[in-house]
Amino acid sequence: MVLPIFFGQIRRVMGPEGETVVHIQATQKGTAWSGRLAFRLNGVQQWTASMVPYEIIVRPGVYTLTVTGGGPPGARLLGVAPVGSQLGRAGETVTFTAEFATP
Repeated sequence: MVLPIFFGQIRRVMGPEGETVVHIQATQKGTAWSGRLAFRLNGVQQWTASMVPYEIIVRPGVYTLTVTGGGPPGARLLGVAPVGSQLGRAGETVTFTAEFATP
């Protein structure tokens, strides 16, 4: 879980026992990118946010990620990897990556 504060971020090392950590990140031409990216996490629990990288602790289950806007200026969304739904098991981390190409 990442908590925004005025001068940085606080990051939780692992989720509570029995929970799944979902990590959402973005890349531009294979390089990590951070900034405004609107997305929706669908599954056992629903979640929306607008910044990456982002982490959330959720109940175990099947999740998908949908990008709804934002991203690097002038870049085109290639897709979200891995494609399709991902199973988040208790104590594990699921990572989704929004991949962008430059114009």
